[in-house]
Amino acid sequence: MLRKIKIKRGVYFVAGAILLFVLIGFVSKKQMDKPFSEVYIDIDYSQGNYFIHENDIRKLINAPGNEVLTGSFAGDINLRNIETKIEKHPFVKEAEVFRDLRGNIKAKIKQKKPIARIINNGGFGAYITDAGEVIPLSDNYTARVVLVKIPSSKKYKVSIEEDEQGKGLFEMVSYLEASKFWKAQIAEISMDKRGEMILYPQVTRQYIEFGKAEDIETKFSKLHIFYTKILPEKGWNTYEKVNVKYKDQIVCE
Repeated sequence: MLRKIKIKRGVYFVAGAILLFVLIGFVSKKQMDKPFSEVYIDIDYSQGNYFIHENDIRKLINAPGNEVLTGSFAGDINLRNIETKIEKHPFVKEAEVFRDLRGNIKAKIKQKKPIARIINNGGFGAYITDAGEVIPLSDNYTARVVLVKIPSSKKYKVSIEEDEQGKGLFEMVSYLEASKFWKAQIAEISMDKRGEMILYPQVTRQYIEFGKAEDIETKFSKLHIFYTKILPEKGWNTYEKVNVKYKDQIVCE
């Protein structure tokens, strides 16, 4: 008797699964046969960056060879091709393109996150993203990030980590990005040909000789002592320069 009950349950389960697959296939086919009327674009602005606008994405979607025409059947549109086209935009981190139940096309866009802006005297300018990518400046928006001045001979193309100095620079700006205090405090970094860095604070008048991007956490710990103990006692504008390059020393002038 128990064996018969188990067999019946198994039959019902298989029959239900087949029916479910048939219904899914039917709904999917109905979606494919629907002419769509709209492309909906959702850009994530939660990080406060506005490099991309809806019109920028529409231009990519409707570029020659990739046109999405209102009234086209949903099944005739290659969503993967549209995703690939959108993801080639220098400020797009990720794109997801799909159909809704009404057959309309939806595109969800995530932007890349810049953490520093680099410039040199040779006219080169770009952003460094939190992934170490080098992306161009934007005509739409200027991100409020730390400014980095590099030697005129440096022109990073794809990644800031193309050489040892670039790796050190990325480690430095990543550290600032991760620290709420130092991110607010440091306005500018100047790096010379040897990779030596000078930091310029937002508020106080003294500049900081930091040296190379080595022992970063230790050097910032010394700077924290300078800002929380030395300056309150001696006066915020007493010193013109503070040097944390040397081990176990804070040199103030």
